[in-house]
Amino acid sequence: RLAAAGTVDGNAEAINADVIRIGDTRIVLWGIDAPDPGQPCRLNGRSWGCFDAAMRALQIALSRGPATCLLTDHSDPFGRAYGVCEIGGEDIGAWLVLA
Repeated sequence: RLAAAGTVDGNAEAINADVIRIGDTRIVLWGIDAPDPGQPCRLNGRSWGCFDAAMRALQIALSRGPATCLLTDHSDPFGRAYGVCEIGGEDIGAWLVLA
């Protein structure tokens, strides 16, 4: 079970393929790990832009409306909060994994 530390809501911007910003709060999406910029990815023996694809998917998800994030009481080494974020009742992280 997630220990909640508060909520943040509003229009979200993709900062990285698994990090968003709402206002001044940067939130790492809880429970997923997306490719990092420059991370090599191969599919059927060929390189492909996995970071770019993950970033586009997150931007598409965020374009659907304002997000609400339930923040955990944990943060990463950069001080960013972890959170479960939803748009229209749908978990953004789960949507990204499916996408």
